[in-house]
Amino acid sequence: MRSVLRAETKDIHSQLDSITGIFSNIEQYRHFATATYRFRLSLEFALDSLDIWSPQKLGPYLCDDLDDLGVTRRPCPRSYSIRLNTAEQVGALYVLEGSSLGAQLLLRRAIALGFDAQFGARHLAQQVSEPRRWPHFVALLDSLPEHLHHQAIASAKRVFEHAFDIYRDPANDIH
Repeated sequence: MRSVLRAETKDIHSQLDSITGIFSNIEQYRHFATATYRFRLSLEFALDSLDIWSPQKLGPYLCDDLDDLGVTRRPCPRSYSIRLNTAEQVGALYVLEGSSLGAQLLLRRAIALGFDAQFGARHLAQQVSEPRRWPHFVALLDSLPEHLHHQAIASAKRVFEHAFDIYRDPANDIH
């Protein structure tokens, strides 16, 4: 299932990658952290009480990071659907859990700017703190019955599109 999801979401995932995590200065990092806060919290609210998996809660770490960065937190969009069936939950979780793989690189970039697990990059440090999460999640992915794959794929695409909309939103720019 992981291979199917990766193939089916490749285009939107590439588009998202092209606008996220590319920060070489503090202003760009502030934009990234602000967008990550808005995206993660919108999904964390939606996936708050799942039976199948417990997503990492990065919201508190992001709040502290934004405080460190001097960013006034804006309201989070709560527009993401909160009524997802199991297959749709798996698709949404694929995006959240998979982001921990890229967080290793992003943490190194944040450290190069002077941030770390105690200041400004707590959310990234937390995201990479449990390397066994991804393999365990892949086992959950692989257990999804094949007749439900299309629902998981559609959900993952919607979540990637939701993220893309948030990360490219000029409201995340810091002035």
